[in-house]
Amino acid sequence: MITQAPVNLRSADSVGHVKAGKKFVVLPFLVLPLLAACLHAEGNREDEFNPVSNFQARKDSEVSGSPPPVVPAVELPLADSVSGPEESGSPPLAGTSSPSETGYGLPASDGPDEISPAAVPDSDPVPVRPTVVLNTVVPDTVTTISTETGDRVPAAGESAPTGTGAGNRVAAVSAGISSPAANQPANPSGNNVMVRGAAEGTAVVPSTVTPPPQQPPSQGERIMKALAQAYPDRIGPAEFRDGDWAVSIRGTWYYYADGRLLPQELRSSAADYDPQPFYNYSAELPPWRTPTAEESERFRSLDRERLQHPVKRSQHFHDALWRASNRNESWDRVKSLRFLGRLVYVHYSILEELALVEERILDLAKTNAQVQQWIDNLDVLDGWNWRNIADSESRSFHSYGAALDLLPKSTGNLETYFSSSYWLWASRVRSDWWMVPYSQRFHPPDLVIKAFEDYGFIWGGKWTNYDTMHFEYRPEIFILNNLPLSTLR
Repeated sequence: MITQAPVNLRSADSVGHVKAGKKFVVLPFLVLPLLAACLHAEGNREDEFNPVSNFQARKDSEVSGSPPPVVPAVELPLADSVSGPEESGSPPLAGTSSPSETGYGLPASDGPDEISPAAVPDSDPVPVRPTVVLNTVVPDTVTTISTETGDRVPAAGESAPTGTGAGNRVAAVSAGISSPAANQPANPSGNNVMVRGAAEGTAVVPSTVTPPPQQPPSQGERIMKALAQAYPDRIGPAEFRDGDWAVSIRGTWYYYADGRLLPQELRSSAADYDPQPFYNYSAELPPWRTPTAEESERFRSLDRERLQHPVKRSQHFHDALWRASNRNESWDRVKSLRFLGRLVYVHYSILEELALVEERILDLAKTNAQVQQWIDNLDVLDGWNWRNIADSESRSFHSYGAALDLLPKSTGNLETYFSSSYWLWASRVRSDWWMVPYSQRFHPPDLVIKAFEDYGFIWGGKWTNYDTMHFEYRPEIFILNNLPLSTLR
């Protein structure tokens, strides 16, 4: 019989060692089982902490029959929030980048892969820096996991597993996000998250939120961006600042201001000005239709309104654009040009465009008798002319040298001559000027009109208040109407 001496565990340095002077006997068959039990318990805790490895291991074993590989755990913090431009209906704040193609700076979603944030009840605390711990995820699958218990939510038709073992516990995910798949029952707590499968060893976190429906740009945004595109050498990029869309010309900001294009100091007095002319412009002249009696009365009313309240637009934007705020400054900006054999003065910035228009017309005249006859019948070319628009308090584009009038030779019948070219002249000889049909109006050949339009000149013959001799450099009108241009400065 073997007698074991008592061991003073308080004085032991380690297993099997005690301070000198003490007698003891340690039996190996008692120590080894104790160590094995401790290691087994630690292994169980590791298995319970990393449940996805075991869940994936069983699936791999079922397919291959071989033990699954050991995949290390990956821990990745969730982002605090998903940021983007303002909500739909509001432009992005000043200084932010332009919205992407989706309109909210977020990638477009295909639908099934999107993850949407759910509202957190007021009574629930907001988690701080939540984390997702994943070992591995089944590729090409969508798994719903409870954010309270970490348990996998069974799919439709699948029986709910019992307990919270390795086969049910998928990941530890912070509460506060809910997006169960359409065919999966929601967890009673309502705190579930849908995670798309990825390669083994990859952490999967929500990458984006569902963007709101894309809203069309406002009229102010469209116009200011069109101006910036039409004159890139003079106008900076359009920005949303101080509550409105604006563009900069040599350091001064001009705001949309409901179409009035005003500098900062005049925004408070916007009601004193009429909007600038931005309008629909068609690629082809609409078919002629005789105005109805109701439309005729409307024209008469507009004529009376025009005489009683002449149009008054702010000139500040165009003065800055053409660098001409008075007659002398404007004259300093114009240059002479021989156009179709006749001398004309225009703003120096449109010399190239007019030269290209002339080249096109002369090429057409070589093979088109109608174009050549139109050239031969030209009488007067009027470009720069410092004046207001007739019967208005607004400056004409002729004042900047940005418009051109091409008048034919007189036919001898002054009434026909005046009424065929300009609505205001027609109103002097007949009260119903709007009833003059296309067939009785001076009409350049369509190929000539197209040559001007291709290089940014609108034709006044397409206006309701027609001006068939008038061409005006307004490339922004073509941009706003999605019409092609051959060149943009």
